[in-house]
Amino acid sequence: MILCCQKNTNVAWERVLARCISSSRWSLYNSFLSKLFPQKADGLPVHLKRGVPDKLLYRTTMALTIGGTIYCLVALYMASQPRNQK
Repeated sequence: MILCCQKNTNVAWERVLARCISSSRWSLYNSFLSKLFPQKADGLPVHLKRGVPDKLLYRTTMALTIGGTIYCLVALYMASQPRNQK
């Protein structure tokens, strides 16, 4: 019984250590990205930080997404209609 408990605690410690190593790796990655792409806390959304190019890219993406959704809904509607038998 004691060996079983020790084995479970070893597994638990391995999970804790793996999580710590993993989170520290992400912490280093995030600090690297924050140095590479510094951001100001000016209250603007991320997709509008750099002005006109960001606005154009955001609006184009949203228009294509909405257009694609409408196109898929129309295609599903037409596919659900029975064909005319002549």
